[in-house]
Amino acid sequence: MHMKILFYYNSTTLPDTIYKGANTYIGIVNLYLKTYIDKNNPELAKKLEWSLPLQITMSDDDLVAHIEKEKPDMLCVSYYIWNRTILSQQLARIRPRLSDDILIVAGGPELDVNVNPKFFEEYPFLDYAIYGPGELAFAQLLECLVEGKKPNPFEMSNISWHDRGIDQTVVAGFKYVAQSKVSPFLENKEFFNEMVNDLRTQSIGIVLTYELTRGCPYACTFCDWNSGLTNKTTRRKDTWQQEMEFFVDDMGINQFYLADANVGQYDEDIDMLTWMRDKNLNENAQILFDGNLSKLRKENNLKAYHLIGQGTLSMHFVISLQDTNTDILKNIDRPDIGWPEHQKIIREIQPTYPHIPVDVQVIQGLPGQTPATWRETLGIVTAENVMPLIFMSELLATSPAARSAEYKDKFNFTYSTAVRWFDQHQEEFSGKFPESCSSFNKEDVITMTMISCIYSSIAWFRNFTSVKGRFDIEKVVDTFFASEQYVYLSENLRHNWYNHNKYYFTIDFMGDDRINEPLSACTPYGRTSANWCQNATFLCWIAKNLIGDYPKSTYIKDHLWPNATGNIAVNIDIYATHENRALRQDIKKTNPGFLLSDTDTVVPQGLHRIDEIKRRQSQNKQDL
Repeated sequence: MHMKILFYYNSTTLPDTIYKGANTYIGIVNLYLKTYIDKNNPELAKKLEWSLPLQITMSDDDLVAHIEKEKPDMLCVSYYIWNRTILSQQLARIRPRLSDDILIVAGGPELDVNVNPKFFEEYPFLDYAIYGPGELAFAQLLECLVEGKKPNPFEMSNISWHDRGIDQTVVAGFKYVAQSKVSPFLENKEFFNEMVNDLRTQSIGIVLTYELTRGCPYACTFCDWNSGLTNKTTRRKDTWQQEMEFFVDDMGINQFYLADANVGQYDEDIDMLTWMRDKNLNENAQILFDGNLSKLRKENNLKAYHLIGQGTLSMHFVISLQDTNTDILKNIDRPDIGWPEHQKIIREIQPTYPHIPVDVQVIQGLPGQTPATWRETLGIVTAENVMPLIFMSELLATSPAARSAEYKDKFNFTYSTAVRWFDQHQEEFSGKFPESCSSFNKEDVITMTMISCIYSSIAWFRNFTSVKGRFDIEKVVDTFFASEQYVYLSENLRHNWYNHNKYYFTIDFMGDDRINEPLSACTPYGRTSANWCQNATFLCWIAKNLIGDYPKSTYIKDHLWPNATGNIAVNIDIYATHENRALRQDIKKTNPGFLLSDTDTVVPQGLHRIDEIKRRQSQNKQDL
């Protein structure tokens, strides 16, 4: 039997929000699975046909039409926290429109089929679900199907299905699959080239998820990196340079997400970052990457940050902190890398590379947190003139926290399934987040969210304008909690959560109704903070609450605010008129924290860093 396979890489981005010049993460799961089969079962490989994957979200009609045109035997999807809601909703809608002969197979870290006996009741549109590493399970499944055999759980691993004959879910046992030693990219150059060109013909840019090391030796309770199954790590060695030369020189790809749990764990990682830096400085390759630096090789972290800074390999430094409180870090089995170590790194890299902002990752909703400890953490972090990158704690389906009854009982967790708003992609999504535990209750969650919003908004305003270092942040926070804005914002969040099971704002900082455009409360760093910081009322409010004799506060209050149309990032008519050119010039002179663009738009200075970045790259090249 011959089988045709189609992968659908559904993201949170809706079809009508895709625009020319946008970037998307190119799907590569198919390359890993194909390479494994090609190398380990060449006879099976001859019986398979791999369709060009669908790499952006499609409308129901377009997706069904494409499936009918391609006529695959199997539709494959991957579940992640950011796409699970929209993906499940779409599959449920289109399943009745597809031929019964088409199998739908799912994988990804958000599938808890191995521990959830009701899984197929929740996902009735799926035929097979793979948990953990998928290469072996996928190959075993295809071998059964091609040969017309009934899958046998005793001869398979990492896969589950609902046996309709006995009306019972079958779960095969777990087996660890090491990272491939063979490059999935180099082994599939032609196919990968087709995938890249398919996106480029749609004028969509590419970010490549790149992994050399599989797994993580740690088991932080909130994390699902190992899906709670193992703490093994394996690495594909001696391929990175050949792969990078292929990506950058041959394919013209220069944006990467390094998906290793601990970039810098191996000295080879430092070699790769050195290659990237030199490529940027000597050839202007404009390589950019994001990744998670090592929790194992602390001595390599500072090396990595310096390489990033010298080559401007990232638009921001990222510090993975989660909390400053050592007791809270112990509660989540976080490795012993506390705030003092991160603080030392921040104080070295900030003055050395001022053109690259520093983001510090923290998580709201961890066991042991209270509104007081949470404010203390954000106060400590923001005192370093960095951006707090705030995430709400999410109960990931296969994390130790989700799998451990002992953990849940110890901290007395209860969870909310309220619908939330996903900032960047303007999408609702649902998933469990803590609504109470032994250290906080439901009302505390609202308070901590308001703490997150005000600290991240103040930090955004401070770090991306010329007022850096001029805030008494704690006094401004105190003022916020005593303000009418706090009252109606917190009440709005409470009303939506308690009465409608929706954990997001439907009013903005001005108190204006935003029912048709909700504002996130689960990732305050994102759309909520941006909305506040581009809001005339917030601008005026900040100006009035700046501490010290700061003349620009009066200028902002007297000149920007009275003429604003509600958003400092939109055109303000008074500045564009001939009669007020003198005023515009005065603004440039007396308020350099804001620049008037060629279109007379008031924008934060920090958004215009390209010239500074190029200057720094040139200087770094000379210094080296």
